[in-house]
Amino acid sequence: MAWTPDLKGLCRIEPEVARICQEAARKFEEIGCRVEEDSPDLGLVRAIIPPLRAFWTAAARAQLLEIEDEVDNSFLKDYLHKAHRVTAMEVALAERARTRLWLSMGDFFQRYDFLLTPTTSTPAFAADRLFPAQIDGRPVEDRIDSYLHTYALSFMGLPAISVPAGWTQAGLPVGLQIIGRKWAEGMVIRAAANLERIAPWAHRRPPE
Repeated sequence: MAWTPDLKGLCRIEPEVARICQEAARKFEEIGCRVEEDSPDLGLVRAIIPPLRAFWTAAARAQLLEIEDEVDNSFLKDYLHKAHRVTAMEVALAERARTRLWLSMGDFFQRYDFLLTPTTSTPAFAADRLFPAQIDGRPVEDRIDSYLHTYALSFMGLPAISVPAGWTQAGLPVGLQIIGRKWAEGMVIRAAANLERIAPWAHRRPPE
């Protein structure tokens, strides 16, 4: 298994979240797994998200393109606006870069069965917010930063699951993401079940 708190510096991370997730990742050693700190290089992700997200949003939400100013979700509205500006060449180049990343992930999973990361950069935040205000004391200027641990991997079409990793000192839940190679959904689910077996969490509840 490979473990990384930040995907080679791609993602910002709260230190407490990184610590909790690392402790959860090391739990796998109790059942005979070898856990090494390693990460694929996903540096291209930041360049390919904007054009592909805009293109895919327009394709999936075409009915909203004519009424985008009436959309309440600011994240969705932003990408509907971007869809009018993205060019076919930008989408093609982004898809080419995504293919390169997908192939590199295949090489990575020749060495490891799983990649373990935090699910999010911060603990749970207020339900009336779309993203946290800060990560590790710095303002979140691009909301993608708060989702990048999962977003970077979902672009590769790989199976992934989030399981509870532990709790902050404030009693807030933190998740560990388990990613597997393509078509390995069964292995990912079994890994999640094993972690829940050796680190049970169902009896815990966050504070009111």
